[in-house]
Amino acid sequence: GDPNTVEPLCIMLQCVRDRGTVPSFPIDEDGKTVQFDLKRAVMDRTQVEFGELPQQFDPQEVETEVVRASKNQVRAVISLLGHLFLRAFTTAKILKVVVSSILFRTDRPHEVHVDAVCAMLRSTGSTLDNSQIGSK
Repeated sequence: GDPNTVEPLCIMLQCVRDRGTVPSFPIDEDGKTVQFDLKRAVMDRTQVEFGELPQQFDPQEVETEVVRASKNQVRAVISLLGHLFLRAFTTAKILKVVVSSILFRTDRPHEVHVDAVCAMLRSTGSTLDNSQIGSK
């Protein structure tokens, strides 16, 4: 969960994809054999990490190493989603769902959630504005 490693990871993924040689291997999924590749592995893991993000932080809680790590995880996962969008690994529709679920899942989202979403929107804003869903 280090937000500083997000952009280099996305650049690496883009380079692999742009070379046209994304390694894949067959897996059994619900009785069918499907190809599993690096993009799908990253997207599946990102979805799991997003689902496990803490929804709230106790404002009275002391800022321990565990709390700092949880806050960094929030920043990293949301940043990763933004960088994946910028490199066409995910869609504006997914970002809309992410922003809605982060900001509107509680009456008062925690500051770290708001900051992470704002940082992601600053980095993706112009690309989102130029997309069909972003211009609405």
